[in-house]
Amino acid sequence: MKSWFASSLLLWAGTAWASPAADGRACLEASDLACAHRLAAEAGNGAEATLLRAELAFAEQDFYTAEKLIGPHAAARAADDPLTHDLALYKA
Repeated sequence: MKSWFASSLLLWAGTAWASPAADGRACLEASDLACAHRLAAEAGNGAEATLLRAELAFAEQDFYTAEKLIGPHAAARAADDPLTHDLALYKA
């Protein structure tokens, strides 16, 4: 209940223009995986939504799925990009 309240408060406090993926990250920060799953389902199929799904998989310790989701996005980035760093963590 406490986790649900905290994540709901975070979502309510956000702007009306926040994307489902950004709201999903707020849910993850509040450790509310149910909220993050719901928003990941609403986020569509864009890059930001895919990255949210990767973060959610990582939070659930599904590292194979996280790596599979983030790999194509990280491959197109520079070696010093934070996303490339995240991929290295997923592979570890």
